[in-house]
Amino acid sequence: MKRLLAAFFLCAAFLVLAAAEAPAVPISVQSFVSTVDVRGDGSILVEERLLVRTVAGGHGIYRDIPVVTRWREQGRASMEVLSVTIDGEDRSARDIERDGNVVRVYQRDKSRELEPGVHEFVLRYAMTGQVGMFEKNDELLWNVTGHGWDNPIKYAACVVLCPEGAGFYGQKAWLDKPGGRASDGLRMERDKQNGRVVMRFAASGPVPPGHELTVAAGWEKGFVALPAGTRDLNSLAEMGLAILDALLLLYFSLAWFFRGRDPRKGVIIPLFH
Repeated sequence: MKRLLAAFFLCAAFLVLAAAEAPAVPISVQSFVSTVDVRGDGSILVEERLLVRTVAGGHGIYRDIPVVTRWREQGRASMEVLSVTIDGEDRSARDIERDGNVVRVYQRDKSRELEPGVHEFVLRYAMTGQVGMFEKNDELLWNVTGHGWDNPIKYAACVVLCPEGAGFYGQKAWLDKPGGRASDGLRMERDKQNGRVVMRFAASGPVPPGHELTVAAGWEKGFVALPAGTRDLNSLAEMGLAILDALLLLYFSLAWFFRGRDPRKGVIIPLFH
């Protein structure tokens, strides 16, 4: 695929079992399946369906998701948690914490601990600022699993639904440590469903601790249009910063001219003792 980024800020995803008021306890991720729906306005809808085996204790899990704009012309990135379920039962979608650009989403039941065994966690959220727009194609670069795992993820997969009507341009995937580009042990395929290109990615074996599954899905241009005003707002912000820089330069120049210059030297008179 052409125009892939040589280096990119991976959207890391970390998952640990978290008790409401207790330290984390061991878990084992049996399955991590992510579905990413790319909309025509450049936003994405993400569903993460995890099967997690718990040993004992703990009220649920949490996800740390960086919300960082990949492309300046899209303006500031945003994220909205849409729903959280545990074993099919709704849980609070507002049980979140924000620390700078990182959003921590808790998927838990504060009122009771989970029974030992396998539980299904489903997280749905929307994000903006993640689609790259190039000269010949547009592209989604997405870190599916992150690398903050103490144990292997036994099965990991991702499905990307391209914008409606868009033609296939290319796909690629990596299964490696952060920043690596190794692609061994991956399966990729594509098909069409209801007029949409669907790209599928899957690891053929477990994802080792410290490794992550990252996918890139590309499609033809002309099917993603940023919301009206997005570029204008970004341009206004850049213009405002430029004006601020100019005012600061003017201020310090005037301060130097009137106050900061060395005074004129008078007649030098030697003094003797």
